[in-house]
Amino acid sequence: MFIYGPVPSWRFGFSLGVDLIGNVKTCSFNCIYCQLGSTVRFLYQPKFLDGMPTPDDVERQLKEYLRKIDVSSINVVTFSGEGEPTLNPHIHSICKTVRKVMGGKFPIVLLTNSSTIYIDEVFESLKLFDIICFKLDAIDDKLFRAINRPHPKVPSISTIINRIKEFRESYTGKLAIQIMLLETTFSKMNSSPGYINLFVKALDSIAPDIIQVSTPYRPPAEKYVKPVSYETLRMVNDIFSHHFRKESVWVYGIHEEKIGKPILESSAELEEFILEILRRRPCTLQDICSVTGRNIDEVITVLNKLLTGKLVIKVKVKDKFFYRAFTSRKE
Repeated sequence: MFIYGPVPSWRFGFSLGVDLIGNVKTCSFNCIYCQLGSTVRFLYQPKFLDGMPTPDDVERQLKEYLRKIDVSSINVVTFSGEGEPTLNPHIHSICKTVRKVMGGKFPIVLLTNSSTIYIDEVFESLKLFDIICFKLDAIDDKLFRAINRPHPKVPSISTIINRIKEFRESYTGKLAIQIMLLETTFSKMNSSPGYINLFVKALDSIAPDIIQVSTPYRPPAEKYVKPVSYETLRMVNDIFSHHFRKESVWVYGIHEEKIGKPILESSAELEEFILEILRRRPCTLQDICSVTGRNIDEVITVLNKLLTGKLVIKVKVKDKFFYRAFTSRKE
């Protein structure tokens, strides 16, 4: 299936997903933090490969899928996949197809690692999307190659940044920059205060509508990768909020612009809210943080209490851990 969800997104509410890659990880990067593991098919430009969907595939599956779900639960439609979605050469036609099937009622979002924006055909196709999230984990080539480990033919990070700036000038939708902050067992990588200030300069030159910051809470491709602390995220939030509009800065676990987030004044209310979510759909830890707007430590405390009370169970599916409500004694 190339259509999935809706799944909770900490950035955009509930998202109906469109996978442009298929079930074999295909990417122009081999990021050290990727939750999908190592890249299997390493490309630097669009190429149609076995398993990738065509516009007809997406149209057929999307129509079938929409008959099975509550369409009113959708906030956005997000193009992503097991790798880099812009490597599918049909992305232009697929975007038009999805917009037609959805009746133009929902914003269409693209999550991209930015690596193909230098290609003119991709550059033009991106203009079809309502919201684009460009990845920018580093602003110098040394760290770019250490964190993202791009295909040898992917251009320099300065070329990519300049191309994003050029795109910004003619793009009429919302442009977001997404940054994954991380540490390793041997380096602060891109999370030191000095490097954050370098990010500020780069972001100022791009002038994005939204700045999204996260950290790898899910199991990374490399064991030496570590998420940054909540204190570091708070520091980054403070620095970015000082230089950019506060409402444009979305830091995971701190993001104040809560789309559909509840007002939970007590731990009991938070516990009940999480339990109600899990009665309706399995969620990862990150999913739960997204929909509650609470930081990871608070959510873990509640989940541990629910696990101890045997109100929820923890299951592993394809190397991911999900929490779901305990609904039967047979479990």
